[in-house]
Amino acid sequence: MSIASGSSTPVTRLGTPLSRTSTPLARVAELTRVEDLWFPDGQLIVHAGDRIFRVHAEVLEQQSLALRGILAVRQANIHSEHYEGLPALPLSDPPDQAEHYLRAIFHPETFPPPPQAVTFDALDAVLRLSHKYDSTTLRARGMQHLATLFATDVASLTPDTTCSLADADDTAAFLARALALIRDTHADWALPHALYDLHTVAWADASDLEHIPDGVLAPADYAHAFRAARAVVDWWPAEDVLLYEDRCARRQTCAEMQRGFLSGYMDEWRTDPLRFFWPEGAGEEYVRQLCEPCAAVVRSRHAGHSVAFWQAFPAALNLPGWDVLWGMKRRDTGGI
Repeated sequence: MSIASGSSTPVTRLGTPLSRTSTPLARVAELTRVEDLWFPDGQLIVHAGDRIFRVHAEVLEQQSLALRGILAVRQANIHSEHYEGLPALPLSDPPDQAEHYLRAIFHPETFPPPPQAVTFDALDAVLRLSHKYDSTTLRARGMQHLATLFATDVASLTPDTTCSLADADDTAAFLARALALIRDTHADWALPHALYDLHTVAWADASDLEHIPDGVLAPADYAHAFRAARAVVDWWPAEDVLLYEDRCARRQTCAEMQRGFLSGYMDEWRTDPLRFFWPEGAGEEYVRQLCEPCAAVVRSRHAGHSVAFWQAFPAALNLPGWDVLWGMKRRDTGGI
């Protein structure tokens, strides 16, 4: 049978042959042994929920400073629980997340570095637990994947940028999960792009917010999203899209284009101003129909305002400036 989402690894249902000191495991009616994480020569049983794993303790200790400390304490405690004569380590994490995390440790090819693709479920699990258990190598790899999803400079917001998340999308539900991951792993450098994208989704169709499951976002996250929306809407002057009358080569035509644009495209302008004049953006058709001097000025104004907005955006979100955020990103990703 299949186990965690996206996995086809077989599992085996077992009874619970427990020692008298293994009360937590004894409360589990039926255990699921995960075959590719069950090593016959493993010296440690790890269990999360109803799933159990037999692994090499020394590998786990090498990969996680926190688990190394926990194992040392449990080894010194004669009352620690056992399973089939082996010491057992209980994890309070969701079974799916524990499985992704352990698989990334013992089968690292299943969680490769970018540009190779991973799923968001795998990233969410591995990054959360590597952050929690101080697995520095895995945490950096997870942050590298997160960095392919959320940019920290205007130029990298382009759709040409390669994202290593195989199942990333632009729905509010996906962005909410990403925001929760960013929040819980303190990856503040990813917040501006994530919140900007959530604004573009919500402004275009507020009903999309109804698809965010309860409990994914905290009240503070919604406050962040509101500040982001206010910053985007308030920052961008309509003058960015106005023609340049002093040098206009065909004033009547450009003036008509301007009037039509202001009446028909202002919602799109407020939704995603950073990408407005990019290829396939709502404003690209408008600019193509302007005379050359007007088009050049509109593009130049927009480029200047884009950089200025991006520089000011963190402050609007009560975040430190980009110099600090870039430093955090370098630390988190190992300098990549």
